[in-house]
Amino acid sequence: MLTFKELKKLAKSEVEGPEYKVAVLGNVATQFFSLGIKGYLKSEGINANVLDTDYNQIDAQLLDTDSETYKLNPDVVILYIATDKIYEEFLDLNVVLRESFADDYCKKIVNYWNLISNNSNSKIIQTNFTEIDDRAFGNYSAKVKDSFIFQIRKLNYLLEEKMSERKNVFVLDETEMINNGLNLHNEVITHGNLLNNIAKYTILIILILLIVVYFVYKNSKK
Repeated sequence: MLTFKELKKLAKSEVEGPEYKVAVLGNVATQFFSLGIKGYLKSEGINANVLDTDYNQIDAQLLDTDSETYKLNPDVVILYIATDKIYEEFLDLNVVLRESFADDYCKKIVNYWNLISNNSNSKIIQTNFTEIDDRAFGNYSAKVKDSFIFQIRKLNYLLEEKMSERKNVFVLDETEMINNGLNLHNEVITHGNLLNNIAKYTILIILILLIVVYFVYKNSKK
């Protein structure tokens, strides 16, 4: 298994052959993810050109037909939307609007897919969302419609339904990864080793991203 240091070095290497272009868009900083993807693809002999867009520029990149993303004309677009960031959006909502959060956010993400599909031939890799239970309603959170845990579970289900209808959208199943690996929020609360656990979490995400990106690449060549 390649280390991140090795991936970083590989990202700077020269690989011959046609470019495989990847655009990474996120509501958080995605430099590590982008670097890891580029290094791994190059380690497989793929001439990767990876665009890492600025922090929280998804709307700006996808609404502007003259953006860096569309100029690149990527083979695949990765939409990395972090759960903790949309939790902040959830908290900013008036309480009466929280019950429709999942439906509204699903529409927002599907609109992103439509913009990408209407302006390019790119495949799309979409993250789903980890479950953050703020315990605002205690053990009743799972049955209270305006709780975050209820809405995030509903959002994941709605997205799965929409993904099943689209051949060009692939899932980065972060929820499954967390269920079988590292839960960053619980680890930090329990052990307090923030930097160490962030590093572990970042590496896990990169590894899963690499698998999905490589799967999309191999299928595009069939």
